[in-house]
Amino acid sequence: MKKTLLFAALAVLGLGAVGCSSDDSSSKQYHNEIQGEWVEVKTLFLDKDRKVIAEEIATDNEGCGFDEVEFKGNTLISKLPFRLGEGADCQVETEEIEFTLSGRIITVKIQGEEEIEEFKNTIIEVSASTLTIESSDIDGDFPDEVKYIQVKHSKKVPL
Repeated sequence: MKKTLLFAALAVLGLGAVGCSSDDSSSKQYHNEIQGEWVEVKTLFLDKDRKVIAEEIATDNEGCGFDEVEFKGNTLISKLPFRLGEGADCQVETEEIEFTLSGRIITVKIQGEEEIEEFKNTIIEVSASTLTIESSDIDGDFPDEVKYIQVKHSKKVPL
């Protein structure tokens, strides 16, 4: 479910190739601003009026590290660290997906069991240090009052 949430939250990057020149200009701006590695900080669960009804601070996945996302060109790379059991070595599940960007909308397509699923998310905030992405593609994975999910990230600082 966490993996589905991450991809749904990141899918906001595009609506498709059709747009006006102002969309093209803002798409290029957002495309440049989101590039790089981002570390998950917290997730907000919002109601239909976008009021926060719950908040979840990101965890370090049992000492293995925080979930990360990297935008590299038109590729979205998710990095999900985990440990299979107590005392086991840390592992990282990595997945690369192509994305499109139209204005503030990110779109990714993921091959499901029977069909290709398309997820769209919206860039709420992007700065040199912060990236917030909102999703409304939550299809019953959460309580009925949750209508939007915002995932907040911090820019990863190189070591």
